[in-house]
Amino acid sequence: MARQIKLDSRELIEIVDSDGNVTGHFRWNPADLDIVKRFEKTMSFFESMEVKENNLDEISSAIKEQVNFLLDSPDAAETLFSCNPLTPRSDGTYYFEYVFNTLADFIKSELNVRVPKVTKRIKKYTDKYEK
Repeated sequence: MARQIKLDSRELIEIVDSDGNVTGHFRWNPADLDIVKRFEKTMSFFESMEVKENNLDEISSAIKEQVNFLLDSPDAAETLFSCNPLTPRSDGTYYFEYVFNTLADFIKSELNVRVPKVTKRIKKYTDKYEK
């Protein structure tokens, strides 16, 4: 067997319901700066999406593919969607909108924590060259 080097920096993210029960999980790299590009592409898809009665299955599958693409995780949608992504919520939105907005808040909070740490670390190394 060949020697191996482990490079996976993905973290296990648990999905919990409103009672705090773990309902699933997926792996995601919260330090992946390309997530901003994928987020923009996913937003573009959602904005151009047309939901019609004759394409519900097709759109549901496409939404799941977009979430997997966004998180760079082949099984994230299975965990995140306990029901059809187009399931209407009591406030009149689709379930996928709720999930997407929750993910957006999570991604933003992770980037707001990690980017300043990286910037500070880079500054530490570059300061010595500015003298």
